[in-house]
Amino acid sequence: MRSFTVKNSKKFMSALLAGDVFDDFLLCEAHIKTYNSFSIDGRIIPEYYDDYEFGYEYSMWKDIRPLCFDLIKGRILPVSFHFILQSTPEMTKEMLLGEVPEGTIKEVKGFTLNIRYQDGVISIITATSLNTFIPDKTPDEIWDSYMSDMLKLRYDFVD
Repeated sequence: MRSFTVKNSKKFMSALLAGDVFDDFLLCEAHIKTYNSFSIDGRIIPEYYDDYEFGYEYSMWKDIRPLCFDLIKGRILPVSFHFILQSTPEMTKEMLLGEVPEGTIKEVKGFTLNIRYQDGVISIITATSLNTFIPDKTPDEIWDSYMSDMLKLRYDFVD
């Protein structure tokens, strides 16, 4: 688990809400406080669809992103927001393949990003979601290293 503080909020928010940087993630939850408080459970409700073929438990961030953008955009900054994004099973497996035993891969449900805006500060916390406890911390280390490289080197969002 690593914690990052975003140094350029405008650049990060543009990437999060208007860009495609996080589009390959799933949205577990979103909580946005502006003129009202909005909560989104990212869990897909199969009964809503005639022919459910999405393959994921949660909606893709790219599908919910425009709604979140509409709730946040404007002259007045939001009071707060909190997004919980999770890697897809394919992304999780790809990151772990060849790095940890096959049994460990099956126990990792996904990698998560907790993105929180509060009191003018955007923070990001990485975490690993497991199906059951595993003593091996290699998945955490792989995820933390990947996100550190992505946030620092590739996009220059954090120090």
